[in-house]
Amino acid sequence: MSVPALTGQDQTPRARVVRQVPFYDLCLRLKWSSGVAVYSNRGLKTLRGLYVIAGIIESHRQFWSTTQNEIFYPLLVIKANYPVLLKFPLWTSLALLCGLVLTGCSIPKPPQQSVATNISNEQVQAHQARLQRINRWQLSGRFALTDLSSNNKDSAYLRWQSSPQQQAIIITHPLRGELAELIITPTAATIKVDGEQVQSPSAQGLLYRYTGMQLPVDELPHWLLGRLDPRLSDFNFDTRGRLIKAVYQTRDGERWQLTWFYQAQQLLPEQVHAETPKLKLKIQAQRWQTQPATNHTDH
Repeated sequence: MSVPALTGQDQTPRARVVRQVPFYDLCLRLKWSSGVAVYSNRGLKTLRGLYVIAGIIESHRQFWSTTQNEIFYPLLVIKANYPVLLKFPLWTSLALLCGLVLTGCSIPKPPQQSVATNISNEQVQAHQARLQRINRWQLSGRFALTDLSSNNKDSAYLRWQSSPQQQAIIITHPLRGELAELIITPTAATIKVDGEQVQSPSAQGLLYRYTGMQLPVDELPHWLLGRLDPRLSDFNFDTRGRLIKAVYQTRDGERWQLTWFYQAQQLLPEQVHAETPKLKLKIQAQRWQTQPATNHTDH
């Protein structure tokens, strides 16, 4: 099962920028190398070749799919950190490269925002009306899930396609490939993990079976767009009428603290955070596509 490809206008908060990260600073402080590159001629030619290939690939980046972005990401890391990698012996460079690639799944610090004190109900309703007109959408990005009781954290890439008929969620990792696929329809949920396919009437129950965590997956499509829901309370909005804080209470009495973050005048959130005393979920949207097509900015 799959959701038809979307042809609507992109709602991209900001392009993903591959850059050097603080991990290599630690390597420099530990003095893992004398500063003289320890490469054979073949190794140096290979590294230079990868640098050139990465440059060619990056010049066509606007045409990439999400899968291609994940496949080519290690090459872009090499290109961005090429001068640093030359300072270390080969095995140290490989370890450094792995560290840089793995940081690609982490969620960056969200943009700052402020709560509006005199927002009008008309502004809120106008923004919500624009969100309600979206009946199909696709989100490509990353997520991080933390078990606060044990401080265990998992992060990966996320591709979420939503339509009135179903939700299709694919989770991937730059080193491990596709980890899981979850299809949710009004009558059932199906998950595919490691070649195994399991079906259940409840998506939340299915996820609990595999993760041991109670995640309100049925509410997430509304949360990701920033839509108001009758079960949300304690609202806060920004000056454009966009939802930035709320509380969701489950039927069991568990309270989720929700926070939305936006880039400048974007209609759709760049990040959504959901937290309980036990769990913390962060989702970053690197790319939005919607049907009907909507403007990039909120008015």
